[in-house]
Amino acid sequence: MPTAANEDSSQVANALSNLKLTEMNEESLARSFIAVIDKKIRNLCKRKTKLENLKKIEDEGKELNQDQK
Repeated sequence: MPTAANEDSSQVANALSNLKLTEMNEESLARSFIAVIDKKIRNLCKRKTKLENLKKIEDEGKELNQDQK
């Protein structure tokens, strides 16, 4: 019976290590997801600022280049 107990404890240890790896992978995935979303938000804010500036220039009566319209 000692071998059966050793096998059971080995299986429990393997299950716990797999659980820890899964938790680490989920945390890593969540951090990556948040980093991508932060980058997208920054890029959209930059684009919004650029468009607002172009709108201000246009409202002042200045001519915009074709690629700025």
